[in-house]
Amino acid sequence: MPEVQTADVIQILIPLTVFIMMICLGMSLKPENFQKVFTFPRAVLTGVVGQMILMPAMAFAIAATLGKGNLTLQIGLVLLAACPGGPLSNTFVYLGRGRVDLSVSLTAVNGVLALITTPLIASIGIAVFAGENTDIKLPLGKTILQVFMIAILPVMLGMLVNYKFPKFAMDSQGQAKILSFFMLITHLSLVVVINFSIIMESLHIFFIPALLYCVLAMALGYSIAAIAKLDRDIRFTIGIEVGLQNVVLAILIANVILKRPEFALFVFTYGLSALLVIFPWIYLHKKLSSKVHPE
Repeated sequence: MPEVQTADVIQILIPLTVFIMMICLGMSLKPENFQKVFTFPRAVLTGVVGQMILMPAMAFAIAATLGKGNLTLQIGLVLLAACPGGPLSNTFVYLGRGRVDLSVSLTAVNGVLALITTPLIASIGIAVFAGENTDIKLPLGKTILQVFMIAILPVMLGMLVNYKFPKFAMDSQGQAKILSFFMLITHLSLVVVINFSIIMESLHIFFIPALLYCVLAMALGYSIAAIAKLDRDIRFTIGIEVGLQNVVLAILIANVILKRPEFALFVFTYGLSALLVIFPWIYLHKKLSSKVHPE
């Protein structure tokens, strides 16, 4: 009976938290955000290439080296790399005085691309690290459908609210960000409650690789923006967008689609380590920005 109750929690509450977070994200989006691709194409192209190509390649390399012999870490890394741009990236860019318009546009573009790239990257990763003779299966068609229902449809609903009731959507931006953060905490709390003993046993195993992955991911985003000769605010923005993965979607895939909650352990550890990296970086960038652009 307890197992059935736990399964019910996973199958209902975790998808619900993702759905609500994505509606909140959609309420901050407009069709113009997709048109920004033509406003600053170099910045958007840099962010998309970093997120969709370079990030997964780096994750596969780390999984093949640091994760060798630890399938739980390897699949967790792959799932994380397959899930771009978390809903809170825009908030962190705003806090650090980055380019919020670019951040929102990248989140929107990557979110649409993720309908195909997320199942594809995750499937390739499972095939590479778990092998063909494993019982770990990620049905491509079903996963695309579920990603659409959980991550794309609610964004579209949020955008519809923004279109039909723009004043309400604008007035609700602050509350939506707070709700998104609350839902993220709820989501992570569910993972902790369901896997508490395992998390305590494995935290020391995953923490260093998760922290390293987080630092390298954000450094990757910042570096490719520097190579593209983009300004410091845009480098910061792309660093956040490329480096901050959609933790809630990765946890959902592990728990609901794969039904293997142990693969969410690395994702959860990454979520904790990301906060240790991102807040000092926000403080540093904001402080430097105040010197360049004093209020």
